[in-house]
Amino acid sequence: MKECLNCGFIPDRPEPICPKCDSHLNLQTDKTWIRVDVAHHGETIDEAINTLRKTIIETRMGNSQGLNVVVGKGMIRDAAWACLKNLKDQRKIITFDFENKNDGMIKVQVK
Repeated sequence: MKECLNCGFIPDRPEPICPKCDSHLNLQTDKTWIRVDVAHHGETIDEAINTLRKTIIETRMGNSQGLNVVVGKGMIRDAAWACLKNLKDQRKIITFDFENKNDGMIKVQVK
């Protein structure tokens, strides 16, 4: 179960709102960012996108604020950008952009 970062209460079942202090558990973040490399271990485009989607889901369920996604400079980067645009349109992520003049890494804010 996910601990409330506001009051420390741990619900005995998954809850979107803390039963003790009424904080929105799914919106809480500890301000950390997770780094994931989807482009430099021989991944196919499909494997890279599946890893990206899975990591976004895990991050949304956890306490981290977002992801630093290493996408390289080739076709995986282009496919990841298209995937993230789609996820933003679906409101599953908040925003995404290249990391400070590094077009091989995309910052993805999920909370």
